[in-house]
Amino acid sequence: MYKINICFLSLILASCGGGGGDQTTLGENVSNPTNPNENVSNPTKKPITELRSENSGIFGTLSGKTTISDYGGVISNKYINNGKEGINISIGTNQGSFIINCRSGENPTYYFDSNSITANGYINYNIGFDFNKSETWNEVPSNYRILVPQIIDNSIYEKLYKQGFFKFYWHKFQGGMVKAGIEILGFPLIADKTRDICGWDPNKLPLDNGWNTYLPDVPPSYAREAIILSGRTEYFRTVAWKAQNARGEDQLLIRVGDYVGEGPCNGPFLITDVFFARQNGKLIQLKKGYDSGISCRTPTLVALQGDYDINQPFTLEIYPFFTDPSNPQNASSLNEPEGPFAILNF
Repeated sequence: MYKINICFLSLILASCGGGGGDQTTLGENVSNPTNPNENVSNPTKKPITELRSENSGIFGTLSGKTTISDYGGVISNKYINNGKEGINISIGTNQGSFIINCRSGENPTYYFDSNSITANGYINYNIGFDFNKSETWNEVPSNYRILVPQIIDNSIYEKLYKQGFFKFYWHKFQGGMVKAGIEILGFPLIADKTRDICGWDPNKLPLDNGWNTYLPDVPPSYAREAIILSGRTEYFRTVAWKAQNARGEDQLLIRVGDYVGEGPCNGPFLITDVFFARQNGKLIQLKKGYDSGISCRTPTLVALQGDYDINQPFTLEIYPFFTDPSNPQNASSLNEPEGPFAILNF
């Protein structure tokens, strides 16, 4: 952590103009899941070791994802200031944008553009289920819409990398408290796309969502299929196993989706970030590292990561498409649609 100085306030006003308008609302253009029970024929399930995937052998888990929505935000305003290259990363909604400012050779900084006049500098934010923080930030007097922290917390970037959601609360002038639900599922890809300028620590924000090596052609013989809970609908097949990534550390790999006739998938719906680990009584969202969904009819291998200890016992929980991952009560019951439809113990 370090104190922020008045020079940074000047830099913000010089480099972030228009940040609020240069944003995108995430989750658009996502098709609703079709009814998996319509026109279903009994699939002939292949052995796990014969389940090939569309991206088998591709280097890394984030390859081939290049659209703006895959970034989980907008990378904008690349600039040169006093001979140093810089970039502003804007991630947000209509209720405001969290903006990270990077300059070559310097630690990244951040601020919040409320898109409206603020009432004061009191803010609160949640990152994931268990991290909550309240602070008093500075209002920039030239427009009273930008809030700047008094102290930069460098640990926030690792939290954005590992956690699944970010809720930022601020006070609007004559409008009360406003919540900006900021999408951060694609932050690992954001980190990879901005490493040259932002200088992200590869030990805290590792490359390629942590995997950074080739994916296997098929699951190994010790891979296991998630168990469908009694009375629940199976939406898609999930096979999971642990494997060592490029750093020699264990990471969770999954193969999801099926070719026609190979599994329960019966529609062109998308598989989104519906994978969680339950460990020591806590629920942790597991991230595939990019924001776009996976076609249920396009079997895909994904390396997942999150803020949990893969070497300690945990349960992989797989939720229906319509589960709200940012609402903890949705994970407290096994009754549809709140709870998981499949689980696998590790």
